[in-house]
Amino acid sequence: MQIDQSLDIERCRLLTATAQIGWWEANFTTHRYLCSDFVCQLLGLASTTLTFSDFGYLIRADYRTRIGNEFLSIPELEFYEQTFPIHSTQGVVWVRSRLGKKWKDDNGQLMAYGILQVVDTPEHAKFGDILNQFNDLLFRQHTISHSLRNFLKEDRLDDAISYVLKDVLELFRGGRVYIIEYDDTNNTQSCTYEVVAPDVTPEINLLTNVPTNATPWWTEQIKADKPILLNSLADLPKEAHLEFELLDVQNITSLMVVPLRNADNVWGYIGIDLTNRHYRWTNEDYQWFSSLANIISICISLRRAKDKVEREHTFMDNLYRHLPMGYVHLTAILDEQKVPTDYFITDANQFGAELSGYPLEKFKRKLISEVYMPQQLKRRIKMLADIQDQDHFVEIEEQFVHTGKTCHCIVYSP
Repeated sequence: MQIDQSLDIERCRLLTATAQIGWWEANFTTHRYLCSDFVCQLLGLASTTLTFSDFGYLIRADYRTRIGNEFLSIPELEFYEQTFPIHSTQGVVWVRSRLGKKWKDDNGQLMAYGILQVVDTPEHAKFGDILNQFNDLLFRQHTISHSLRNFLKEDRLDDAISYVLKDVLELFRGGRVYIIEYDDTNNTQSCTYEVVAPDVTPEINLLTNVPTNATPWWTEQIKADKPILLNSLADLPKEAHLEFELLDVQNITSLMVVPLRNADNVWGYIGIDLTNRHYRWTNEDYQWFSSLANIISICISLRRAKDKVEREHTFMDNLYRHLPMGYVHLTAILDEQKVPTDYFITDANQFGAELSGYPLEKFKRKLISEVYMPQQLKRRIKMLADIQDQDHFVEIEEQFVHTGKTCHCIVYSP
């Protein structure tokens, strides 16, 4: 049976009119929309194109700045959905605008495709929508500042992360909030942090060293720095059948996952699983969670870098302390002409102190002018200054007056 194309077009037209839905295509180079017939009729357009600024003036004034700014940020977003009032041929109506996909055309211009649908006036809009949004924004800003304080005040990284994840769990009344980290060397992924609701089974012990190819669609999305937002598992594409099975067995109904990245690559992701209800994620949900993910990623990277430096410092400190040879670290004291006049003993080990004949606690934090005899001091300061200026090392035989010991010294500037 062959489908009559004219009838098919008519059916699509009727479907669009019945559902009050149309499409838009945005060009972020020319800042113009190409609009479907329904959108043109709704907005009373004389042609199928519309500039970004002209559409902005159709948005009700109390929403205009926020919606306009959010739409202009689409080049940096992978998810966008907003509901707002506009002036139309039907009067002021509420519409839902949702991003479908983004791509670059043959000229390298960024394009975006989405839908615009007339919807019923939201309940919260009838009772002070702006106040509700403002209060919600304040609450979310508070949770972000609270999370930052946790990272600053907690000595243990694990405790700080747990507090942040618990805040997310409480905010969304979720079942599970977690962080998954990639091991690119072994092509595996592991759950390293997890908090769960009282009636939800933890998965952290099961999600350890899971091959990334066990979830190919999921891994491709996250590695491409794209979030995953599922209002229900039915939102998964057909090729994500392995992911569907894994999520379904965990009784997940809705989820939001955001990549975690550092300066080099995506190193993992943070996710919220809902297990007791379906939930339609909003743009505000995504923006807030994405901001929180960036904070978590930065704080984890900084804390781990700090811990690594401290471990290396402790290792080197122990190494210097127990070397069977003397170690002395000097810092130059300069006059107004930047010429060294003395040197401060910044650090030393026990062996070095024993050679000099001073107790370590008195040897360190002293000037070499307090250690050397006056007739030696001027020559030693010149030698050290020359080493600094010429970036070379000197080997000398050194005699310490207090102990009478002579040692072979290697002196260099780091």
